[in-house]
Amino acid sequence: INAEYMGLIENAPTAKSKKAKPQINELVKVMIEIMTKIEDSEEWSTTYNEDGGEDENPLFDAAYQGFDRLAMSIGGSVMVPIVGPVILSYIGKSDFKSKYASLMTVSQLPEGCADHLLPQIPYLLDIIVPNTNDCHPRVRFAAVQCLAQFCTYYSPSFQNDYHGKVLPAILSLLRDGSPRVAAHASLALVNFFAEWEEGEEAMKQHFATCIQLLLDLVTRYSNYSFIHCNVLSSISALSITAGNSIQPVYEGTMQYLMLVLSQPATNPEWMKVKGRALLCMSHVATGIGADIFRPNLNIAMELLLSTNSGSMVPNHQALANLAELFGQEFIPYLPTVAPPLVTLFIEGGGVTLEDEQTVSTSNKEQQVILIDSTVISERASAGFTINVLLGLFYNHMMSIGGQKLLQDVLPLLKYPFSNEIREKAAQMLPNILRMVQSAAPSEMENVANKMAQQLLQTIKLESEANVLQNQVEALNHLVSVLEPKTLGNVEGIDLAAAAATVLQQVLEQSLERWKKIWEEDEEEGGDDEESGNAKVKAEIEENLLESLVECVKQLLSSHSVFRQTYPGTLMPIFCKMLHQESSLERQLAVQSLTHLVEFSGQNDSAILLPFIQDLLNAIQHFSKGQPAAVSAEAVRGLGVFAQYYPQVFQNTFAKSVEALKYHLSGKDHSKSHKSNEEDEDEEEKRKEVVSEAALSSLKIIHVAPQVADQLLPSVLKALPIEGSMETCQQVYSIILELASKGIVKQLSKDLLKILLETPQFLTESSRKTVEHLLSS
Repeated sequence: INAEYMGLIENAPTAKSKKAKPQINELVKVMIEIMTKIEDSEEWSTTYNEDGGEDENPLFDAAYQGFDRLAMSIGGSVMVPIVGPVILSYIGKSDFKSKYASLMTVSQLPEGCADHLLPQIPYLLDIIVPNTNDCHPRVRFAAVQCLAQFCTYYSPSFQNDYHGKVLPAILSLLRDGSPRVAAHASLALVNFFAEWEEGEEAMKQHFATCIQLLLDLVTRYSNYSFIHCNVLSSISALSITAGNSIQPVYEGTMQYLMLVLSQPATNPEWMKVKGRALLCMSHVATGIGADIFRPNLNIAMELLLSTNSGSMVPNHQALANLAELFGQEFIPYLPTVAPPLVTLFIEGGGVTLEDEQTVSTSNKEQQVILIDSTVISERASAGFTINVLLGLFYNHMMSIGGQKLLQDVLPLLKYPFSNEIREKAAQMLPNILRMVQSAAPSEMENVANKMAQQLLQTIKLESEANVLQNQVEALNHLVSVLEPKTLGNVEGIDLAAAAATVLQQVLEQSLERWKKIWEEDEEEGGDDEESGNAKVKAEIEENLLESLVECVKQLLSSHSVFRQTYPGTLMPIFCKMLHQESSLERQLAVQSLTHLVEFSGQNDSAILLPFIQDLLNAIQHFSKGQPAAVSAEAVRGLGVFAQYYPQVFQNTFAKSVEALKYHLSGKDHSKSHKSNEEDEDEEEKRKEVVSEAALSSLKIIHVAPQVADQLLPSVLKALPIEGSMETCQQVYSIILELASKGIVKQLSKDLLKILLETPQFLTESSRKTVEHLLSS
């Protein structure tokens, strides 16, 4: 069976052909029939498998997991028409094995067949929900597994449309006579609320009921560790969502948590329960707020520092949560908390060389490297908590672990055995620099240069996009903390110039990887729903690309050497990106080139004189007829050009004015069919385009009053605008200034009242102007 579906996965285009459909049909029948080969056992209800599989039935698990892989590989257009009739033929049978197999199969389809399964949801719910009342626990388990998967893959529309049917079914299973079914229902509750955009409001109505049912569940099945683990995870998630709605059941929840934490942990399973309880307590504290939780803080800290939870990861996460919640009140605990965390992160081990076991390769003996993933995870979580503490209390940390971090953290940037540890080491560098700035300001520049040198060397060698993103962001924040000072020279190398070269390399490599992801996906015949893995990989690269542009912006704003180096390193790449089919590449290119114009115009205008007309032509070209995200950047660029290179800009007013008036009219920027989520994102981008067009228009009017009659009426007609707070504040500030001088006379009382009702868009000066205009 493995050979069959793995062969199909590896050759997806062939699997999608008509010739392969009979083969897939037979394979599906075999796989679902295998899933019926299970034994009825009372012990099933008293054990738990979070993945939904069968603990002692590897053949079942092979078929069960196979449906997910098959669906991901060949997609819904092929899978759904084949598997649908087979599922219906089995679910209509009277025996529990057939029902269980068919429902578990349904639960594996959404990830790979989301779009093609969506029209069948109402019909499927008519089958699934009644089976939550089936007489056999395995069928009820499979039914709730389906509901949980639908909550995840069809959120939030699934919860919005079907909460009246789905939520009562899940809540009823919290009272189930099977511990395994009830435990699974408790996690399904998390799926339901965590993915629901209206979940926070809905929780106010349902929270007390949900928590009370969960507390009743652990009372009923107090001897089962998996019940406690699931219930604690559920209370954690619901507390975060519900906020202070937890108050009616707060005392009962705390009593339960204290009871769990007071019990001896006799085995790893119960240690895990204690870890979940510690983390849950910190989430309850976050939900209820510091004022109400404060009487429990001391005992909570004692438990966090003394409880053996098997793994220290929950303890670390809980410490971070409480530190963020209580702020300065947490400082007295730092001398106890921080040093062990620093020691664990720096020296915690987790990697050993096995001297006695060797493997022979080409007649050479080679030591075996053993990696303890539990220890590595604990070190990474310690790093996370240290960074939280540094961010909150950097001015207190030097003498309580900070000095050791300063001395020993840089080598971990190249730690070869864990991506997470490399990420955490990079993330904490800016906060360590803040610590140095506070405790030893005279050392700040020297420390920053050493950090930047190591970061650049690491970035140049790093191959993991996730880690690279954290390292690039660390460089960005490092430069930000250092301002107004700048990176200097280390060993004869100008770090700002070196940064331009290194970021050029990373940008080129990331673009190459990103394009290759989609090329390989297209070669394999993937479509939107069959390209899950490609989308995940591409999103990682896209995040890296965006972080690169932000880092370049930071360096452009603060380093003259970087601005001088940019035209020979990064500019050719961004100019090439302008001509690519991908709107993301065009957006990032326009964004970075606008940053170049802005910061060179402020400080080194002569640098761009050989390129300035070509850059303006490019910005104007992309200011119209592009997706909203590209247009927003280009329209902003027009205002930047007018502000910093007005004489060059005045030669091409007409083209810019036409584009700005077009965007101020609020015309649609996208003619493609999009999902609801994409439509919402596009609408936000359209608002951003209008606000940027308004600001750029006002900047142009300032340097060229002769075009005021063409642009100002369009700006006023577009009001009220929405978009970024900074842009809106600038627009309203300029317009209100013009109104107070009598230049703008068309501001209506309704608009002024709207502005007062949206104070986030007004500076204090603008608010006073609005009040004055209304009174006059």
